[in-house]
Amino acid sequence: MKKELYDVVFVDAPLEDYDEVQILLHLKENKIFQKTNVLLFSYLDFDSAELNKWKNHGLYSYLKKPVKRNVIIKTLDDLRFKTSSEISKLKKEIEYVEELTV
Repeated sequence: MKKELYDVVFVDAPLEDYDEVQILLHLKENKIFQKTNVLLFSYLDFDSAELNKWKNHGLYSYLKKPVKRNVIIKTLDDLRFKTSSEISKLKKEIEYVEELTV
């Protein structure tokens, strides 16, 4: 996810050796939220303050497991994808910054 750009990233948490908060911190630190729409699936109950904090960092949506297919489809239908031109512009900015750090 650091080098490739995706329209949507589905994160089914927890992952082996990583809990939901560790995953979200990793995505925030690596500016993944700025590059793509992240949907987190988890069995945990995030309280509204915690969830709002992550949405302010860029998390698109949190879906509590188990998730019915129609909920996923509705979430995707409501999703405002970052447009190809936004992604292209961001990719150029990332490449420019990487050139400066070499």
